[in-house]
Amino acid sequence: FVELRAGIPSLVHMRTCLLLVLGILLALQGCAHAEETGDGIISITSNDADALLTSGTWLVEFYAPWCGFCQRLEPTYAEVAAELTPQGVKVAKIDGTKNQALSARFGVEGFPTIFHIHEGEVRSYDNDRTKEMMVWYALHDWEKHKPAFGSLTAPFGIPKRGLGMLVESALTLQALYDHMRQLYGLSQPVAIGISLLATILIGTGLGFILSLVFPHPAARAKRD
Repeated sequence: FVELRAGIPSLVHMRTCLLLVLGILLALQGCAHAEETGDGIISITSNDADALLTSGTWLVEFYAPWCGFCQRLEPTYAEVAAELTPQGVKVAKIDGTKNQALSARFGVEGFPTIFHIHEGEVRSYDNDRTKEMMVWYALHDWEKHKPAFGSLTAPFGIPKRGLGMLVESALTLQALYDHMRQLYGLSQPVAIGISLLATILIGTGLGFILSLVFPHPAARAKRD
């Protein structure tokens, strides 16, 4: 009984930590907004991609800070932004190393990867990465190319959004696991157990959301 009582405060602290982490994540998603860099390029994250990229026309680059090709593309991409922005095409970049869920939704396998997005319809840009070619493609040539994704694999479709949520949840649980082991000095089995509990809670929440989006046929018939 003594050991049990001694463990109760730790469990309370861990539960508080879990709720705090989840609350912070929800708050960040609610208040996230895109930032424009000094070169006119808009920096987008997983939190604001759906709100921004599903309307208007965009040229979007997925990059990695350590990527040499991305670094060499920076001045050219800034010139592209200066050329396209006044003509109604927004130019953006996404750090693929910090937005892994978004990279997964777009199927990014290397850096830099560039997409043209018009009203949520995504096309891959596979031409030369020169200012002239990218500007021409973004303004005129994109209509000659088929969308890169089908209805079920589109980055902004429900299946891919679900995939993004799963990736985000996995990354959050990994961060929670590391945090608990470092902060509380928990053993690996205990930290894994708490992470599994968090997985069940998140999975239950996602399942509830999906049940609202895709109700069971019997429930739908009863409601009608």
